[in-house]
Amino acid sequence: MGYPHCTTPKKAKVEGAVEFLEANKIPHFKSDVFKQFGVTHPTGWRYLREAESYGSRTYHSAFPDRRGRKSKTSDRDLATIECFIESNDFDGRTVPYAALPAAAGLDLDVSARTVRRAVGSLDFRFYVAYQKH
Repeated sequence: MGYPHCTTPKKAKVEGAVEFLEANKIPHFKSDVFKQFGVTHPTGWRYLREAESYGSRTYHSAFPDRRGRKSKTSDRDLATIECFIESNDFDGRTVPYAALPAAAGLDLDVSARTVRRAVGSLDFRFYVAYQKH
């Protein structure tokens, strides 16, 4: 009938245990690790060979992540907004988010929430203008 198919967490456990033991220079037998997780010897060795061919179990890419929707604000737009806020000091910080791109001289069709999220990454603190009655 054969052996049941092993799940990915079991593969990760075998790879992780062997990686830990080798990193800490703990003397071990890989067959003991296979036995601990209920994996046959050929399957355990296959898991370890696959791990070497795929590299690390974590995803490290040399390229920037390009998934998802394109940003409506570029780094240049954020730099322009940052320059506007810094040059106008208090008055620049009291401009509402919706009017901020236009005040900085940009022609962007974005919502106030989009501007707020983009400017939030710049570590500025905005102030709400007090209205006299």
